[in-house]
Amino acid sequence: MWGSTYLGLEEAGRTLPTFLMLAARFAIAGPILLALTLRNGTPRPTLVEWRSSAIVGSCLLVGGLGLVTIAEKRVPTGVAALMIGATPLWLALLDRLWRGVRLRTPAIVGLAVGFAGVAILAWPTGGGAFDRTGMFLLLLSPLSWTTGSIYSRGAPLPARPLLGAACQMTAVVPILLVVAAARGELGKLGSVDPSWKSIVALVYLATVGSLAGYSAYVWLLAVAPVSLVGTYAFVNPVVAVLLGYLFLDERITFRVVAAAVVIVLAVALIVSGQGRVATAEAEP
Repeated sequence: MWGSTYLGLEEAGRTLPTFLMLAARFAIAGPILLALTLRNGTPRPTLVEWRSSAIVGSCLLVGGLGLVTIAEKRVPTGVAALMIGATPLWLALLDRLWRGVRLRTPAIVGLAVGFAGVAILAWPTGGGAFDRTGMFLLLLSPLSWTTGSIYSRGAPLPARPLLGAACQMTAVVPILLVVAAARGELGKLGSVDPSWKSIVALVYLATVGSLAGYSAYVWLLAVAPVSLVGTYAFVNPVVAVLLGYLFLDERITFRVVAAAVVIVLAVALIVSGQGRVATAEAEP
């Protein structure tokens, strides 16, 4: 499910303004999940918890996801998924720099290998080079996601993970609308003519991507070892590359294959060597 959302973002973004589309997505998913989590007498989130949720959501869903959506207008979806799939590299590195978490030997090797894989994709010259601006956005996106992930570990968030996810998605809606207004998307709303594919993709992202995929991920983080949950990062890029090839006629070049092998190997080394590292990806 999660790997397929890169295809969904590409289709939704073709005829829908980027941040208005994201606002609509979370305006659907957030309140539904919030209502479901509060129906059994769960304590309502406090103002402090809402504030922290807004901060985390801004890093993950506005900065992280928003930059991916913009970048997909410039680079293939499979390449975007590979770059975001390297998020565990940034988490391991920033954990070491900011929190002093010791890196085991496999994780250190994984960092070196992983950033080599990112360099293969991001290098601006040579056969099959990709748009520089798009690749730069795909470097910033996981940094934004990683910052929010690290902040969330000590932030006063709702105790129930699903309630926290619901608060994050709901809290970012007005923030996304502000960003959309700043980008001039509200002024162009009258001229928007969404295709049926974009509408279907938006509904798919809100239901399958957010309510099902993201909720399952958040729940797994609470009940399963992080090192096991982190193995999703082996699968998402492969799914996205294959779906891009099948439905968007994206070419699978030697450069993409080489980078995919290197990045997936690196993530495997880090996940196996750093069980404490929370491997989270920009939920697309």
